[in-house]
Amino acid sequence: MFDVTNELKSACESLVPEIVEAVKKLIATYDPEFQEMLRENIYLAGGGSQIEGLADMIAAGLADLGGAKVECIDDPLFAGARGALKLAMDMPEEYWMD
Repeated sequence: MFDVTNELKSACESLVPEIVEAVKKLIATYDPEFQEMLRENIYLAGGGSQIEGLADMIAAGLADLGGAKVECIDDPLFAGARGALKLAMDMPEEYWMD
């Protein structure tokens, strides 16, 4: 038996600084009047979003911007696929291939 708790914790936490930096850069590209709205509407999706505490750590990393509300969506693995399907279903028929 091996206890890898600390190693897994460290590996998961190592993702946070790069995510926070990417979010900061993205927010900075928007008009300042919309930046607060963006910070209050950050949603995580995909497999990595299931890392326990990730949303809270990202929110804490954005504290210097005035805080943020970061949440994981209900179905992080398949929400993107469902969204893509909805877009595809709304496309004109001529864009579908036989």
